[in-house]
Amino acid sequence: MLMTFDYDGVLVDSLARLLGIVRQAQALIGHGRAPREEDFRTIANLTFPALGALLGMSAEHTPLFHSQVLALQRQETSLPELFPGIAQIIPRLAAHSVLVVVTASARAEVERVLEVNALTPYISQIFDGADPRPKAAKITAACALFAQEPACTYMVGDTQGDITQGKLAGVQTIGVTWGYQSSALLQIAGPDYLIDTPEDMIRVVS
Repeated sequence: MLMTFDYDGVLVDSLARLLGIVRQAQALIGHGRAPREEDFRTIANLTFPALGALLGMSAEHTPLFHSQVLALQRQETSLPELFPGIAQIIPRLAAHSVLVVVTASARAEVERVLEVNALTPYISQIFDGADPRPKAAKITAACALFAQEPACTYMVGDTQGDITQGKLAGVQTIGVTWGYQSSALLQIAGPDYLIDTPEDMIRVVS
């Protein structure tokens, strides 16, 4: 079995920190309006290029915005905290599943968070924001890399976009209610499962 996890809003409580980073990136680019927390709470496809477009940036400036966000993430010395229960559930899931992170964020940050929390041995691969492919393509690549069928694969996400991308990849989808977007918005995307705690993942996959 293969489990693919979004990072921000699923593994780590990063909204306030990431909002600060994207505000700094927008100010440095000098185009579009300043990001608001509500943008993260409601955007259908939460990628940095899509966020840049929502902020009013042109097609010329959204790639610059994306690369600036990743650069600021790599430079940031502080790290987001894991959500309660994540550190305990990851080793249990890894006992019978291949675990992969699929994220729009910078690999360096994800790796540091995993290392600090002693979770590096349990994550088999990271598909990060430097990879321009949509999450559906990354999930499909993970299935091929680890020889797993989509029917035996899960995408765990906290946004409508995560659920949509999982469906496009043909895998089962798990929406988590502790992340960026509300359960009402997640339900619109139609996840196969909607869970309230990390522990609920054990119930779903078993």
